[in-house]
Amino acid sequence: MSILSTREWATLIWGLLFLVYIMCHNKEIRKSFWKVIVIFFDKKLRILWEIILLYVLAITIALELYSKYELLFLRMTFKEEKDKETKIRHRIAVLCTCRISVRRVLLFQREYMGRMYVRMKDEEFKNIIQEFRKACKRPTSQI
Repeated sequence: MSILSTREWATLIWGLLFLVYIMCHNKEIRKSFWKVIVIFFDKKLRILWEIILLYVLAITIALELYSKYELLFLRMTFKEEKDKETKIRHRIAVLCTCRISVRRVLLFQREYMGRMYVRMKDEEFKNIIQEFRKACKRPTSQI
């Protein structure tokens, strides 16, 4: 899968060719373009670009983590009883154990969720969580 589609590549190439043509044939446009570039990287605007970048990174990480938790909880639904209190306890235990680590969520989903079953007792689930915590603390764990 490519980063850009063929239409986007074509538009980008034609735009660059047009820009190069304009820059080579007109000295005033070249000076004006350079002034615009300098203004875009002015200190005040640079701070704005950094804030925007941090905001986008934070939103991206939050949405990725949310989607991983959502998928994990959806898969856990098939391996739990219909009791809401049990579901809530299990989800809180997983949230407290995995915290904000996507790797831990994926590890729990891959390695430990398969041990769950519908008629599981709370003690068995607590043992799974304890094992997972121990695996996360080991320096050679898969995290």
